[in-house]
Parts: sequence; C-alpha cells; structure tokens
Amino acid sequence: MRKWRKTPGHFVYWSPTKLLSLSAQLGVRTGAWNPEVALDAGAGIDAGLPQVGGVSVRGEVRAVRSDPGKNQKALVRQLDQVVERLGGGELPDIDRGDEIVDGGWFRFHRRLRFGVGHADAMPEFKALILADESPMGEGLTVPGLLLNGSVAHLAEPYANEELRNSPGSRSGSSSDYLFIWLDDARRALEEDPEADIGKIPARYLGSQLRLRDPRTAAEMYRVFAEERPKDPPSFPRLLAVGPCEGVAQAFFVATTEEVTVVMGSPLYVRLCAFPPTPRRMGLRRFLSPT
Repeated sequence: MRKWRKTPGHFVYWSPTKLLSLSAQLGVRTGAWNPEVALDAGAGIDAGLPQVGGVSVRGEVRAVRSDPGKNQKALVRQLDQVVERLGGGELPDIDRGDEIVDGGWFRFHRRLRFGVGHADAMPEFKALILADESPMGEGLTVPGLLLNGSVAHLAEPYANEELRNSPGSRSGSSSDYLFIWLDDARRALEEDPEADIGKIPARYLGSQLRLRDPRTAAEMYRVFAEERPKDPPSFPRLLAVGPCEGVAQAFFVATTEEVTVVMGSPLYVRLCAFPPTPRRMGLRRFLSPT
C-alpha cells in the first residue's frame, strides 16, 4: 500500500462524529484531543488565500502555525491514521477517473464552492453543501462532485454568522426528497460507518422510489454548481472557495447521458493549492472558471 501523503493546507471542514466512529471501527486509538480546537495548518498556502464572509484566512493560518498546540497535533495524527486504515494512497481518486461506488471512500482535489443549501419546497430544511465551482461539461470522464455536510462541522473562520444565517441556495424543484435523504444518510453514517446505505429510508412516504433517479441528482448538481448569472443579486448562492482537497464517502453515484455525479459526505476538506503536475494542471483547466 502506498503511503498516505498529506498535502499542506488549511482545514475548512472536518467531522468529529465521523472521525470518532471510524476510529472505533478501524481500531485507531483515540487521542486526547478537543473537537472545539481549530485544526493544525500546514505551510505553503499564504499566497492567494481567499476571503469568506469578509474574514481573511491568512491571520488564522499564521496563528495556528506559530502555536499549533498538542490538541491540534493529536487530532491531525489521528485523522492521518484513519485515512491510512481506509486505504491511504490507494483510495480511489475521483479526479483521476477511478471507479467510485456507493458506500466507498475516495479522494478529491478540485475547485469547490460551499455554503448553505435548502430543500426547494421546504426552505426550513438546510444543510452544508460543497459543489464543483463550475459544473462538469458533457463528454468529460471526470465525475461531478456534490457533498453534503453539517454547518456545525465547519472550521473557523468559515463558521461565521453570515453563513449560519444564510437563507440557503435552493436545491432544485424536483430534488427535495433527494436533498433531505442525503442529509439523513450523512447523519446515519456518521453514527455507524458500516450502515447499509441502501437501507436508509426516505423520510417521506412515496419518495423512496424517486431517490435513485440519476436525472434528479444531475439537476440538483447543476443547480448548486452553476453561477446562473440571470438570477437577481439577492438570490442566495454558494460561496466560492478555491482548490480543496479531502476524503469523502460516496452515497449515490448517478450517471446520465450527459454527466456522472458523485454525491456523498466528507470526512475532512482542506483548502490547498494544486501541485504542479501535468495531471493536475490538465484537470485544473476543466475545473477553473472561464
């Protein structure tokens, strides 16, 4: 097995519930760490750091780097051990075109935007959404990516009041059941990583048969990933972040004639630059906004 190599970067998201559950399942000893403490940050990402909600990332990165603390180091070590047990460097890479299956773990490193999304007909039902900064075009062998998470698992300074109070970006007119099911699946698999995805029920009567419609998944992906320049300025959109690397579990791999979309939930997401390799540079051209 190839050694898992961590790319330096700043954590945007990580799930302490999922990390603890996976540690127990995989036999990784739980260290003495505090989930409330911000994660350690690596070097090499000062240039081009974005602002999210008017808060610059640079100040926190430097503060954490200068005094990382025992809790952060212990937490990062445990996260690395869990990723190694999941497969480390042998995990399927979605950006390389490796096969991703429902319930399987995979790696990603691409430009993502994130923010609050809501079920179209039920705006009170919200979740954190991470989606491609630009939707995948027809004919590409690289799948689109749409991840579901919890706002409570965002790292500082992203977990700000602007994001928490956001009305949310709509999920699409036909995807309410799928949007809600993805959040139910995330919660179930955070508590029990070995849960059978196929047996996680839909919350609403009559919706179970509609969950596995690839066209619905493709529509919701386009709604979250597209800029939609014709929308009024007040229309809520996901915030643009930039190059993000992480490990996630797939819930639903949907394939239509136009696109394949992988939907799931991340263990962690880090903001970090693309390494200067031909493969990554080629992918970057597809994923960078025009």
